[in-house]
Amino acid sequence: MNRERSRTLRLARALIERIGADEVTEVVLEDAGLTPLDSARLWKREELVRIGDTDNPEFTEARRYASADILVLASPFWEFGFNSLTKIYLENVSQLGIAFRYDEKGLPMGLTNITSAYYVTTRGGFTDDEHDLGYAMFREIAQMHGIKDVRILSANALDIVGNDPESILEKSASRIDSILG
Repeated sequence: MNRERSRTLRLARALIERIGADEVTEVVLEDAGLTPLDSARLWKREELVRIGDTDNPEFTEARRYASADILVLASPFWEFGFNSLTKIYLENVSQLGIAFRYDEKGLPMGLTNITSAYYVTTRGGFTDDEHDLGYAMFREIAQMHGIKDVRILSANALDIVGNDPESILEKSASRIDSILG
């Protein structure tokens, strides 16, 4: 959101630079054309999976997601979690038969190639990472998709009067090496 001045994007790009990936695909959710899964689309997706047509264009974003090696999901902190575009993205990529499947006991088994996932967020006020409902939801979805290594990079209190947002962002960015382990 607000890409030209997004503090979340700046922090995410600092993380991506330190990761040093050979190839980076950036998905701009505002431009991705993703829509919520209504009844008709959900039925269509279920039918495509039932007949084994997971190469259908309906699943383009889910296939791209599942084939990634590392995932960096960046979203500003809104209403105790992430914004609605992030939720729509996660709905679209969390596809049975592509991102996960169910075993014979009904437990989800991850199918993605993603070995590590990072959740990047910036907050105007202060909420610790464990009480960020967006991060909690992302961790659960990531685990369902077989992603064992899920970490967070956050910056807090950026909008509190008297605080220096640039200094706070620099301090958060200085933690990247310890987050990467």
